[in-house]
Amino acid sequence: DYIRQNPDYKTKHKPGLKAIWITPLRALSVEIEQAANRFAQDIGSGLTVGIRTGDTSQKLRAAQKKQMPDLLITTPESLQLLLSSKGYAKTFKDLNAIVIDEWHELLGTKRGVQIELALSRLKTVAPKMKIWGISATIGNLQEAREVLLGPGSEAFENSVLIRADIRKKITVKSIIPEKMETFPWRGHLGLHLIDEVVPIIRNSRTTLLFTNTRSQCEIWFQRILQKYPEFAGELAMHHGSINKETRLWVEQAI
Repeated sequence: DYIRQNPDYKTKHKPGLKAIWITPLRALSVEIEQAANRFAQDIGSGLTVGIRTGDTSQKLRAAQKKQMPDLLITTPESLQLLLSSKGYAKTFKDLNAIVIDEWHELLGTKRGVQIELALSRLKTVAPKMKIWGISATIGNLQEAREVLLGPGSEAFENSVLIRADIRKKITVKSIIPEKMETFPWRGHLGLHLIDEVVPIIRNSRTTLLFTNTRSQCEIWFQRILQKYPEFAGELAMHHGSINKETRLWVEQAI
């Protein structure tokens, strides 16, 4: 759309924020930045890509305040902070598109409400803005679209639903303990299932092991290495409280 609207884009680049990509997971921002950069370079657009999350240094934030990238990858919280800063209307006036990625992750949460409030404000500030919602797992698509765009709004009335015609084959196998015990009142860690989880890891090229909390992630990581030290160097831990350098290393390694 930018290239269509600016046929002389290769000689005259108009700086300023044109698109925002909202990701609820800070860990995905670097991967999205790399993909967006590759695309921007491949089509020779000259568009710049930047990230603004809790990891962004004060120096980079100050630079962004003076000159925003063309495409900004950010989180709901960081967008709220930008909307509360001085002169925000000028920053967002030429915004052409906003993409809410993983909408199912935000829908029905306080972070989702942050997005709804932000979109309501941006509609006033950036009249040309198009809103995109993306999800691979939402079942109630109509309701999700209505919440994102606003019930009865012009955006909702003019919206289009794009759905992939793909039937994925998913196999779900539940690992249930042979002996059922009473769950501890502080939450179930399931550590006695390690011996049943490890064969799955061994038989797979890549395994993502999700836990409910960060502390549970730490405990599982330590227990697996304690019991199966041969996994040292092939097993890594990842969550938002780990320092940025380690997180980036894990993301690159996987």
